[in-house]
Amino acid sequence: MAERENPEAVIDMSLFKWGSPKKTTEELRAIINSSKLTGDGWSGQSAEVEWAQHINDAVSTKLGKLNNSGYEELPEYWLYIYDNLPLPNVHATRATEILLSEYSDTWIGSREFARIFIERGPIIIDISNGSATNHEIVDLWP
Repeated sequence: MAERENPEAVIDMSLFKWGSPKKTTEELRAIINSSKLTGDGWSGQSAEVEWAQHINDAVSTKLGKLNNSGYEELPEYWLYIYDNLPLPNVHATRATEILLSEYSDTWIGSREFARIFIERGPIIIDISNGSATNHEIVDLWP
């Protein structure tokens, strides 16, 4: 809509936080045609908290699917998440700490993910056994 109606629009991404209600067409048009930023932005650790909520929702959704019928019984299951959430600079280690402390105890079912990999920019976060390790992605074709 922005490309069609106002290609020069500067969109305030803080108006589209994870889990917020969907905007009406009228609200979207007002945002597209606004001449100033009106959202509250991100302060403190709010970007890390929002990131943790996003990843938790993805893991919970996939766990629900994994625990439905139709999946073959395997010794373990792994989940890979490509994170393209448009957030400002997220401190990955702190965000992962929030994710593990706030949500990991809810990732329990008859089937669970033994490892969860999250690609976020230049790193892959590897979560297993209640802890996380960051692996740097190496560009083979610089």
